[in-house]
Amino acid sequence: MIQQALAGRRIAVTGSTGFLGTAVVERLLRRARLHRRLLVRSGRRTSAAQRGSEIIRNGAFGALRSILGDRFDEEIAPGHE
Repeated sequence: MIQQALAGRRIAVTGSTGFLGTAVVERLLRRARLHRRLLVRSGRRTSAAQRGSEIIRNGAFGALRSILGDRFDEEIAPGHE
């Protein structure tokens, strides 16, 4: 149901660096084909790029890493445009 409802859509998730936000982002990436952009603000001690990388390295993405294998880094890992 999630796949059909969100296929090809763009959605905004606030708080994606927190515990619940990370879980929501992982679920959306695993279950729905979305246009992916993760906007992360810089923190007091870390840059936005560092915080984005921390989210993707989180253990919550283990199932998605298993599904995508080597493609994980190409499709999900943070990058700059």
